[in-house]
Amino acid sequence: FYAFNLSTPSFSILPQKGENISFREDREFNRPSWTPPGYVFAIMWPLFVFGTRATTAAMMVRATGSYANSTVMALMLHLGITNLWNTINNVEKRLGLSVIALYGIWLSKAYAAWRFFLVDPLAGKALALTLSWLTAAAALETRTWQINPDPGTGQKEPLYPAKADTWQTKFRWE
Repeated sequence: FYAFNLSTPSFSILPQKGENISFREDREFNRPSWTPPGYVFAIMWPLFVFGTRATTAAMMVRATGSYANSTVMALMLHLGITNLWNTINNVEKRLGLSVIALYGIWLSKAYAAWRFFLVDPLAGKALALTLSWLTAAAALETRTWQINPDPGTGQKEPLYPAKADTWQTKFRWE
């Protein structure tokens, strides 16, 4: 499950950061003064978040006796929404929509934690702990959106999907 956490972007039909892409790479953002240093993200995502997801998913497989069950699928839904957010935030750099997608990540993680709790309370509680990190990430992303108006309009980017010349969503094969 840990390896799956690391490789979920390879299953996405949308481009992910690090691929040969050219959307909005020139845009830099002002960050809130309380933004943690980069190494905190490098520790928290792979160790705390991915590690907890992998451990609790393994607990679900052990408890249910199956990899393909609705409880594990709740976590897969969360990973799918996370991959969508990766494209919105890291490739297209749509700050407004990224905020809403991050709230969707939070809700899908809370749903997965609740489903895990129904099967194994310890697994549900452990997965719910990662909501603390997502809450901090959502607050950071929301503030980043607030202090970075769209350079073309001087207004905050919309919180909904909107058509703009600078945003060109493409599938990997396009």
